[in-house]
Parts: sequence; C-alpha cells; structure tokens
Amino acid sequence: MSELRSPGREVSTAAEGTEASARQAVESALAELGLSFESPRPGAYLVRLDGEHKQATMTWLIVAAHSLHVEAFFCLLGCVLSYSDENFDPALTLGFASSIRREWAWRVKRGVSLANLQAFATLADRPE
Repeated sequence: MSELRSPGREVSTAAEGTEASARQAVESALAELGLSFESPRPGAYLVRLDGEHKQATMTWLIVAAHSLHVEAFFCLLGCVLSYSDENFDPALTLGFASSIRREWAWRVKRGVSLANLQAFATLADRPE
C-alpha cells in the first residue's frame, strides 16, 4: 500500500530541515563566541553584545531557512552594510566564477560594455 502525501509536503519538510540546520549553526556560533542569549522561541535569539562605549547592545537574530534577520536598538546597519558590501564581489566570485568568465567572453566577442564586470577582470585572465 502506498503512502498518501499532501502536495508540497516534501518541500516544506526540506525547508524545515534547512531551517533547523541554520538554527543549529547560529546556536553553535553563539556558544563558540561565548555570547549570552535567550531563545524565547525556536529560531529567535536575543543576544547581548558587550561593548566598550555602550555597556551592551541587545540584538535580535531571527533565523529562517534561507535568511538571518538582524535587529538592534542602536543601529548596526553601517556594520551590516560594510560587511555585505565588502564581501559581495568575493562571494560572487566563489559561486559564479565560470559564469562570469563566460559572460566576459560573450561581451568581448560582441563588443558589449564590460563596465559592470570590471570587479571581475582578474577572472577573465584565468582559465576555468
């Protein structure tokens, strides 16, 4: 006898597994860093970040399957912006190097502008 399943259940089970893995990763990182935190519900962490100028900044970390929401009373957006901006090109290089090389070659062959690919010029000189 075959098992009856509702449509889409396999997808939500996979997402639940991904979210559980993400929660485990956050909890491990917080423990390794020795940060004190409370978890009022699964995937939500209120973390105490001790500071030099301000005694502490309470920060919410809210985990989802494919995202991490960071919220703090005193705006940490500058730090988030700096980190994400500085690591954007290296992250693209890691994940999409071969695609970037193909795009570069396609544009060169057709004489299309390379202006928005200049950050990846070093990839054009490297073989796949």
